[in-house]
Amino acid sequence: MWSVLLVFDSMFFWYNAFMLSTLLLTVPLQLLACNLLEGRACSFVRGILVVSLLFFVLACADEAAEIGLAEAVRVGSYWWSNLGLVVISIFLYWQGRQEAYCRSLSWPIMATALAGIAIGVAWQYGMVDYQNGFSNLLVLPMLVYVIWLMRHMMVEEKRLSVENQLLEPKSLKGNLPEGKPS
Repeated sequence: MWSVLLVFDSMFFWYNAFMLSTLLLTVPLQLLACNLLEGRACSFVRGILVVSLLFFVLACADEAAEIGLAEAVRVGSYWWSNLGLVVISIFLYWQGRQEAYCRSLSWPIMATALAGIAIGVAWQYGMVDYQNGFSNLLVLPMLVYVIWLMRHMMVEEKRLSVENQLLEPKSLKGNLPEGKPS
């Protein structure tokens, strides 16, 4: 029991958990794109996803075995994940010709990728400290998109509700048997 408290109460544990979790920030977007894209684009996105997860596994192995690859893994992961998001965004935009949701999702993914690249360059050249939590800003474009999407869905639901109310009296009048007054 005390060993569990020692691990979870340790700053070292939480620092490493945070650092490793930043490598997974783009994975949900990659999974979402896998569900929306079709054909060769989906296969390509799966490849990007597999390599991103390999970076995470390599980072975990490095933390466990203290190999000394942490910095290289972080830099590689940042570049791979964010450039992968640029490609995913382009695929979504192209497929968006048939599906409006794909096109609307391409913009926040591109914004996330560009923010990630900017943060990665700033970190790589010493303009910001990697430990400052700037990587959490990568969630912001998707948060704005989710709020926009929820608002769009609520407006559409309200419109459909009003349309249903207008259609109900007509359908009730049409279903009355003949000879009975309405």
